[in-house]
Amino acid sequence: MNFEQQHHTDPQMIDHIGSKYESQESLNLPITEEQLREQCEGIDLCERALESMLGYSIRYANDVWEMKKLIAEKANYTETQWAELFDKADSDRSRLHNTLIDSIAILSRQMNENELDIQWVKKLAPAGKLERVSCGRFAIMLTYSKYVNSSK
Repeated sequence: MNFEQQHHTDPQMIDHIGSKYESQESLNLPITEEQLREQCEGIDLCERALESMLGYSIRYANDVWEMKKLIAEKANYTETQWAELFDKADSDRSRLHNTLIDSIAILSRQMNENELDIQWVKKLAPAGKLERVSCGRFAIMLTYSKYVNSSK
């Protein structure tokens, strides 16, 4: 089973991310999934925190994509229907984004407790606190990178 089937990732989402970011020289990830796996290998709580963070990253990337599709289909709904659908989707996405940020914090704490390099997380928190935009972009780039690497 390939990544797309396993994670129900819309190929159009991957194409969209690719067209948006692939033109840059790199994905500008502060750390790759492979580097994270290498560091966490053999440390149970760290490995579990990593799997959780990766799962939330994929879910978040898919959620953002579904929101984009919903916005593109706005004309298909009455104002009342649209307001209800958008409010629910936005609320769900916001909660998932918060959970993603929490999962990044949990992973970085586990890594720090095990004296692993956490310089990567500082790029997501330049002012000392994890930034929503940076964490969201990180999740989307990890998802894209995971997809691209799984299809090689």
